[in-house]
Amino acid sequence: MSSPEFPRPISPKTSPDGWYCAWPILNRGKCVLVYPSRPINDAFAMKKTIEEIAQQDDRYDGRALKFVFEGLASTIDELRKQEDPAQPPRHISGQELAWGLARLAQKRWGRLAAMVLGQWGLHATRDFGEIVYLMIDNGWMTSQETDTVEDFDAVFDFDEVLEKQFVIEIR
Repeated sequence: MSSPEFPRPISPKTSPDGWYCAWPILNRGKCVLVYPSRPINDAFAMKKTIEEIAQQDDRYDGRALKFVFEGLASTIDELRKQEDPAQPPRHISGQELAWGLARLAQKRWGRLAAMVLGQWGLHATRDFGEIVYLMIDNGWMTSQETDTVEDFDAVFDFDEVLEKQFVIEIR
């Protein structure tokens, strides 16, 4: 069985309003719009693929890193739809990202979300933070000086939110 396909980093293209299009392979050719909290430059360039990061830090399956990265884009999209488009983009908190990842996991896997994430090494919201900081350290995400991995501590209980509070939408 072959390993899952992981995206290779590409150079981002900045738009006039400061957003940039990055990693279109993750979104099936569509741009993932990210507004960095610090400028993208050569010192910040992505040096490793997600697969390489996962292999060097064996706490999490590479699919967990990819899920968290995709979840960042999904959470940013959700929040931008809820906010005034005239307002400048803002940084999202660890808590906002953790809840966005929970919604994405429920949408993708339903009541099996906790089991899928558990298979990848994710058992608590702190694991989301650990992955975020792996991605930051390797140039795939950015942070602000006030951000810490502790922002992800005990945001919610995995079993409670991903299994017991799961709601099936009927249309």
